[in-house]
Amino acid sequence: AGEISISLAKRDGSLKEIWIETKSLNNTWQLGQVNVESGSFINEEPYQVYIKGWRNNNNSIIALDEFKFDKEHILEACHRIPDGPMTDPPVTTPTPTASPNLWSCSFENDFCNMNLNHTGVGEWLRETGIDTSDHSSDSICLATSGCCPDSIATATLPHIEAEGLQCLTFWYLLDGAPVGSLNVKIDDSYSIWSRNHPEGLVWQYAQVDLENIKSQKVTFESVYGNNDESIRAVDDIVIQEHSCDVNKNECTFEDPGQCSFTVEENLSKWQRTRPKDESNKVPHVGRDHTYLTAYGHYMEVALVDSENAGIASIMTTTVYDNDPNGQQCFKFYYVHDGMTNNDRLTVNIRSNGNDGPVLWSEKAAFVNQWQLAQVPIPAISEKFQVIFTAKQGSGRKDNGSLEVDDIYLSSNPCPSVGNCNFQHGTCGWQNLIPGDNTEDKSDWIVGNGNSGEAIEKPDADHNDNKNGNFLYFDTSFEDAGRSLLQSQMFTAEQHNDLCFSFWFYLKGDQESVELWVELMSDDGKIFELWHEWADGQTGKWIQGQVHLSPGSVFEQKSYMVFIGGSRKEGVGDILALDDFTFKKDIGSCPKLPSAETTTNKPITTTSKLTTADLISTTTEHIHVDSFNCDFNWDKCGWNEDNNADDGLVWQLGGSTSDDTGPGKDHTSGD
Repeated sequence: AGEISISLAKRDGSLKEIWIETKSLNNTWQLGQVNVESGSFINEEPYQVYIKGWRNNNNSIIALDEFKFDKEHILEACHRIPDGPMTDPPVTTPTPTASPNLWSCSFENDFCNMNLNHTGVGEWLRETGIDTSDHSSDSICLATSGCCPDSIATATLPHIEAEGLQCLTFWYLLDGAPVGSLNVKIDDSYSIWSRNHPEGLVWQYAQVDLENIKSQKVTFESVYGNNDESIRAVDDIVIQEHSCDVNKNECTFEDPGQCSFTVEENLSKWQRTRPKDESNKVPHVGRDHTYLTAYGHYMEVALVDSENAGIASIMTTTVYDNDPNGQQCFKFYYVHDGMTNNDRLTVNIRSNGNDGPVLWSEKAAFVNQWQLAQVPIPAISEKFQVIFTAKQGSGRKDNGSLEVDDIYLSSNPCPSVGNCNFQHGTCGWQNLIPGDNTEDKSDWIVGNGNSGEAIEKPDADHNDNKNGNFLYFDTSFEDAGRSLLQSQMFTAEQHNDLCFSFWFYLKGDQESVELWVELMSDDGKIFELWHEWADGQTGKWIQGQVHLSPGSVFEQKSYMVFIGGSRKEGVGDILALDDFTFKKDIGSCPKLPSAETTTNKPITTTSKLTTADLISTTTEHIHVDSFNCDFNWDKCGWNEDNNADDGLVWQLGGSTSDDTGPGKDHTSGD
């Protein structure tokens, strides 16, 4: 079929998607509805509504009718139709243009005096074969070639006379696994920004704060990833003479003022730090979450050797705008290297001077890596702040720490923990590799049937949509491989009785390709719940389902869900996953497929799991009724986007030719 999406567009060109529909509607008119609200993204500034239609074959039909904007009932429920909460997709951010650029390069004409170098068989090239239309009007980017291990290509920016703070912005693309790495380095000595996992054939925006580049070299480094089909590319590099822009509802802690967050010291103190800074109290986490390097900043509270128990430190955010009509989602990443289960990190909100109840709590200490947390913020009538409270248990004999990074308040409700259709990322699921005792040569990759990678995968998602995203196992090597997919943290108190439903696709020789689901408790015990092998026949999508009852296994301990895939040596094997759903088990949750056999015994492992690097406007007031349109006479001021280059045209009237549109409208049936 295709896809219809609705986004809000600000005057700076940035977009935020608020509604999307991809399901086939069997050639019938359906009602759509979405709440268009001024919130953290719009912030009471002028905006436009942007509607995009996309079809995946010549027989697809997309049509719209009867637009109505209703302000009278805005205080009543305006739920999304069709049902289902929107996950929060990334905001498309244009290259900042607020001040003159110190230096920029689009690679349209040349390399802009960059110094290019390489080791091994690999070099930077001005590439025309990669589509840059989603972020740039030009058609050329900077990409690397290479075929052999140890191939490294570098591109160093020319010397720039600038002191103080500068902002480096660029677009990048990483696809194919193993993809290698793309790094931004200072003086060829240390990385200030790094990515080393595939993110799909989608351009991503990045910005990095620099300081006193007058005396420094800034270099882009591309490292070959042992996969000839992988892509590492950059485009539209800009250096501006100011620090990087900060969203009021977002904090990466690269701002020395730590986003106006306040700290209350008790047994310890929240402090802005980074991995490269020395600490006499606790070992730092190896990298921040924003830049994924030792250069980036985050907030940390030390949990030190002490017989005292109580509050270590309290951190309070800036004041956020409330949403009286709907739930918001407060997101952040955290690390708990606590060395004990007696510590705790809690989150609650403060509104009108009153502290609310705890909305989120975590006490697990066994995973020393960044984890995503999503906290539902209820509809309230007053502005509010979010409070992070770090508590330390008694009898501590070892030093530990709590870290927080990349805080963001979304105007959309939080998705249920674990739920994901992979249309806008992995929803907190991330790749994780075994330790030194087990060799890992693969990743789970987001893609679809039309993805260009030369890797075996299904032709479509489980709904038979060739453009619908799913996860698939990298099989670009003939050698054996395995990969683990790791969930966010679940707490037994809140998620003790769940029905986990998913779709899987296996193709390969019998018992050479396998897939399994297991739980891991906060003391490292692993409990396998579900296991399936390929049947040696042609692959197809099959529903899987398993009952999660960790409280009966781990005695109310926090836990994570792991999905593992493995294959033996060979070609043509396929492993894929789609549409994860976690629901409160209210009775029946049979294991699917029904003939599946599972070894329900705790499995001991000698290899500790470790992280793998894992996404023109008018200002005059317009009455809301002026947006309504039944399209009987004209388009009522709705304009075609002349920059769209998809070859499609929105037109008035019923279709007179076969398979090109509805024959009748929705208003009168004519």
